[in-house]
Amino acid sequence: MSQAKSYSALVVMMLFIIMSMTPLTGDTYGLEESTPYQADSIMKTSATRSVTDEWSSIYSGVDQDNIEEIVMHLSLNYPSRLWFSNKTPSPTLMGAWGYANETLFNYTAGKLAFDIRTDEMNLVAVMNGTNSERAPIIIAGTIASLEGQGANGYAASTAALLECARLLSTRSMTNDVMFVLSNAIPGGIGGEISGNTGLRALLDDLEDDRRRPAAIFWFSALLFDSEEPNADHIGLRADYPAVYLDGTKLVGYLAERATEVGSDISVGTDVDVISGADILWRHSGAFEAADRDIPAFCVAQRFSDPLLVTPDDVWSHPFYNYEIPVEAVGLVTSLVWLLGNMGGADELAMEDSILVPDMSMRLVSLALSAQSRLIVNVEWPDENQTVVARLLDDDNVTLVTRSDDDGDLTLWYDITTPSWYTLVFENQGDENLDLLTYRYFYYHDYDRDGMNDFDESEFGSDSLSADTDEDGLEDPT
Repeated sequence: MSQAKSYSALVVMMLFIIMSMTPLTGDTYGLEESTPYQADSIMKTSATRSVTDEWSSIYSGVDQDNIEEIVMHLSLNYPSRLWFSNKTPSPTLMGAWGYANETLFNYTAGKLAFDIRTDEMNLVAVMNGTNSERAPIIIAGTIASLEGQGANGYAASTAALLECARLLSTRSMTNDVMFVLSNAIPGGIGGEISGNTGLRALLDDLEDDRRRPAAIFWFSALLFDSEEPNADHIGLRADYPAVYLDGTKLVGYLAERATEVGSDISVGTDVDVISGADILWRHSGAFEAADRDIPAFCVAQRFSDPLLVTPDDVWSHPFYNYEIPVEAVGLVTSLVWLLGNMGGADELAMEDSILVPDMSMRLVSLALSAQSRLIVNVEWPDENQTVVARLLDDDNVTLVTRSDDDGDLTLWYDITTPSWYTLVFENQGDENLDLLTYRYFYYHDYDRDGMNDFDESEFGSDSLSADTDEDGLEDPT
């Protein structure tokens, strides 16, 4: 799979959650009736899980005290967690390994523990999904430090990863999730000029085992809060070519949507550069993965930290804000949960409730990928009130229309052209609809092999891997 193909697919996969609503009154918006689209089978027969509810639960469950406690403990009890050039750990780094393993074991009620893998001595724990033949998802960071406490460089990275593990360990997943702590310091010993030698060694092993990851999320520095605007928020960095709906900026929109669901903190949309420079990205495991055409994100503070890898990098520094890693953990856990359950046994639905005044409309914008299926269920309490639902393409041409007056309707359509689409909900009655609830199921084509998740599930192939059996031919071959 090409880099552009792989990266744009990940952006598109995630963007089905992006929504914006605009009221329209006294305007037909150029809408006209169309012939309803028909499909032989529009939905799988399985349980429905609300993405919106799950994300809210994840965000409310992030424990800031846990994160601060881990950073403090690593900083005070295991400072100078050094990884030497001959690939041996200092005594304090070995002590930090033991503490991280004990914390992981306790956080997950004994379900997870770290193993040491590769000659880079990465700490790796695997949370098995219900189908371990599918591509794994990696959450990674750094546990080592240079001289000093190493609070932001990189105890916070370790704390964020352990909190993600705690949250995910109580949730069912279809794909395996790998939690990886590297000893290679970005820009320091083992870090080289770009990439991360620890993750590099692990990816080599995974590729030898034909276990190419579906995606990688890398925690970098997370604590620094300057006086700059939006400095108290995280940034996302990903090397997407702008070939699909300006993909780089869409990562930021995704982050905003995810945090709006479960957090009072919004994420800035300036994702082209985080931390005021390119350095955190280039020295991250995300860069290492991106160099192999694996979809990857670097999650970090938004601005450069003059305290990083200096003696002033102490856990209690007044410039450090522990709400930033809380935001990072909520976002990464939410996205990993979503990605790790796509194409699984249960339906995943985004849902919301809106007010639609009489004789007016509401719009919902979606970015949809090719070879995907969109299904929308709409419910409203007044069974004598007529509601019309339409799907428009980017040129405002109506693709499919449904209308009913019995309190519910279903609209579906197979997407063949990647673009922006608009859902229109119209209240044709003379009374306000105080509660119109809509939920939509989106069987997208994450791996861009021409099969959407619905078809992949029916066929038995991996919706996150274009070549499930790794025979050199894309699914379904």
